[in-house]
Amino acid sequence: MEAYGLSRTQIARRRRKTGVSPAGHRLALKRDEATKRMKIIKRSGTEVVFDIDKIVNAIRAANLEVEESSRLTDRQVVYAAQNVAEACENAGHTVSVEEIQDLVEDEIMRLDCYEVARHYIIYRYVQ
Repeated sequence: MEAYGLSRTQIARRRRKTGVSPAGHRLALKRDEATKRMKIIKRSGTEVVFDIDKIVNAIRAANLEVEESSRLTDRQVVYAAQNVAEACENAGHTVSVEEIQDLVEDEIMRLDCYEVARHYIIYRYVQ
């Protein structure tokens, strides 16, 4: 880790802020064929392709609103997003944006990051 001229703390901060490792690699999100084909229902009623990146970005936005000591790690953000994607795949129906947002809230709280969950809920209602 020191090879990049950064301490472990600096590396952890960079990963949390950007989702990028010191070598410039993004943390991998699982994107299998089912996820690529999965559709969701927007508030307008139209169906669009599920995009896990939107979930990751929303969690990260809420995450940046809390003190650093209360934040999720980037690994936890990705883990939560993948759990939501899996729940959507297993739902047995086309899920709505509201259902996905409920699942995201549940996943953040399951990780004991209630402050992040509170900010996600605020973010959700502002959108």
